[in-house]
Amino acid sequence: MLLQLLLVIHRLFLHRRLNNGLVLAEGSLPAQDYAAMLGEGLLDLTGFARPFIANPDFLTRLREGLPMSKTDPETVYSPGPEGYTDYPFWDAADPDGSVVGADAPEDEHVMLKAQAVA
Repeated sequence: MLLQLLLVIHRLFLHRRLNNGLVLAEGSLPAQDYAAMLGEGLLDLTGFARPFIANPDFLTRLREGLPMSKTDPETVYSPGPEGYTDYPFWDAADPDGSVVGADAPEDEHVMLKAQAVA
């Protein structure tokens, strides 16, 4: 993971030197790494799609401090609705049924995992 982070920082540094535009990065690193890169001026913007996919009510959960579901890495980029539209909304009457993968390890980026295997 450290080597991956160093490669990302190196690429961002080179991009900054060669281009005058905005730098957006989103992907497989932990949120704190992106926050640090924003703070250091290596990026201008970052995104996070997976929390929105796994939590159809993401903003409500964030605002109210509710537990978040984690994406199932085996269903990311798969055909069909599984892994995209089958995650539950928060239900105060069923908090355990409202969170998927709470005990699962952090999601690894499936594209990077595929590249590492190739």
